[in-house]
Amino acid sequence: GGFYKVFLKDSVTNCFADTTIYLPGYSAIKAQFAIQPPINPPCYTPEETPLTIYNATTGASKGIWLINAIPFDTFISGFNPIFNASDALNQYSIQLAVENAGGCKDTAEIKLCYKDTVILYVPSAFTPNNDGLNDNFQWNSYGCSQINVHIYNRWGEIIYQSKDLNGFWDGKINGIDCPEGIYVAYIEYRGLRVATKTLAQSIMLLRKSDK
Repeated sequence: GGFYKVFLKDSVTNCFADTTIYLPGYSAIKAQFAIQPPINPPCYTPEETPLTIYNATTGASKGIWLINAIPFDTFISGFNPIFNASDALNQYSIQLAVENAGGCKDTAEIKLCYKDTVILYVPSAFTPNNDGLNDNFQWNSYGCSQINVHIYNRWGEIIYQSKDLNGFWDGKINGIDCPEGIYVAYIEYRGLRVATKTLAQSIMLLRKSDK
């Protein structure tokens, strides 16, 4: 901003006047942001969530974040909101509307899709020898709403059960170490809109340490 001299002249009488006025200056405003992690094309799964909205806006003093035109969070310069997609929707519009101190406004929008799917990671072996490495048979799920895990021994007996979406078996029965050998994990799992799936996985239990 700054002070400016203003001259006014009457074209008929040639009379003139002048004055000094102050015009405030405001930084140029630009609404912009990116989604982390980046996906191309932008279709996310439960494995990538939650999403970080990386705010790169300049010149704004206030604003609002919107998800599908619904207010989501207040704009704060330098702050990156976290967004958790819902299994109930598969299309999202992330919008930012900002304004500077002079009343100038700008908006930005990113559209993305969300794939309602279920991802399950299960190991094929583990070594419960208390060395801090791979000591548990541990499963990790993304997008699951229900899971039922059964561990069987070689005689078909259930020795462990769990309904934890992300859980583990330590290779014991009632606190006693199970012998080395092959076990079977039978897992039933599903998402909010995904039908029940099953997985039968052989597990190698090894106790010998490499040390």
